[in-house]
Amino acid sequence: VAVAGPEGIARWPERIAYAAGETGRGEVSLPATARRFGLGALPALGLSVALTGIFAAALVRRPSLAAAPVLALLAAPHALLHDLVLAYPAIAVVATSARASWAWVIGGSAATLLQLIDVPAAVPYLAVLAVVTLRRAR
Repeated sequence: VAVAGPEGIARWPERIAYAAGETGRGEVSLPATARRFGLGALPALGLSVALTGIFAAALVRRPSLAAAPVLALLAAPHALLHDLVLAYPAIAVVATSARASWAWVIGGSAATLLQLIDVPAAVPYLAVLAVVTLRRAR
């Protein structure tokens, strides 16, 4: 409220629905990927809400500060390639050796490049990263 004010808060559902309706090459979330394959904006927003609840429950069960941003990216109604910077802490957690570091960085770079040529490869990469990060959480 301090940042957006009452007007901004009143318009928030409209803005988030608009964001859920956007699709493009740089979109890296599950709802945005579903939109690319024909899901409507409102169902995509519902998917985002459902995924947020599922991922929050997973984090309550197995807390992980590194996995939380990756799960948030996957559930977001609108996340772009530049938002992948939020995955860096998760990569730091799973990159336990030089070989693993190279594998995760090359895999992420390949997923990003594929995403740029309209192949939705960032979602599977983020999903695997989230699962591996959660498995390493204590």
